[in-house]
Amino acid sequence: MNSDWIEEKLNSIDEVLSKLIELRTKKKKWVFRGVSREHKKPLISSIDRLLLENLDRKEKIRLERQSIELFRSTYKQLAIEEDNELLREDITTLMLMQHYGAPTRLLDWSFSPYIAAYFAVCENDKYDGFIWGFEYDRYEQKGSEQWEKFPEMIEGGKFVHTLRPAFEEDYRDKEWFVCQFINKDYGFNRIRSQEGLFTFASQFNIDHSLAIMNLLNESEFHKVYRIRKEDKFKLRQILRNNLNIWHGMFYPDVIGSAEAVKEVMTDCAQKNH
Repeated sequence: MNSDWIEEKLNSIDEVLSKLIELRTKKKKWVFRGVSREHKKPLISSIDRLLLENLDRKEKIRLERQSIELFRSTYKQLAIEEDNELLREDITTLMLMQHYGAPTRLLDWSFSPYIAAYFAVCENDKYDGFIWGFEYDRYEQKGSEQWEKFPEMIEGGKFVHTLRPAFEEDYRDKEWFVCQFINKDYGFNRIRSQEGLFTFASQFNIDHSLAIMNLLNESEFHKVYRIRKEDKFKLRQILRNNLNIWHGMFYPDVIGSAEAVKEVMTDCAQKNH
């Protein structure tokens, strides 16, 4: 756990539910990420967990490029035309890839603490779960200020929302961090249903918890909540049965339906074990 993030342990199911209400009704908008177990590097992307650290940026960019092109070539054959619009830019393609479980430089977040809570308790019952959160309004302020150091991210007085420089092989030693969501005009319902958005770093092997901490600059704007492993099973039942927060709500399609059945059957087996 990153020691510079204040951790609050929630010692009962009632404490978790009360905290979720509190987080949902914050005056300032926060975003949240649920993690079902603690990692050595708390918030590191899936592609960084996959790729060897001894690969240089050039090699990693080439592997990332190959994965993007492979995903585009297969997704276009299966998706509806409206979704194909998301494949025009590398960053939105990565958002789709991340959502479907492919390794990327992105991390998933949600404006809903309840959805983050679900991902914190949905599996790994041998470990405590965590809800990471930070103030989005503070991010927007500090995130905009960082571009003074990186003029290449501004063109014609506007922010380069495609994040193009971050996909170049020779873009080294320039570390910046963004939090973005898919434009509402695209209407991608699976991510919308999760109130989802993503964090992204310009370089590889970046711990997003450190990037958030350094960008926001003060500890009051970010916090992590620990959920006890022994409370996970019951919380899954409450989230699913009382609040309709489960796989069946997040993924309204065939794959999601299969995962929803798997979740229910697994919990039934655990309950009767």
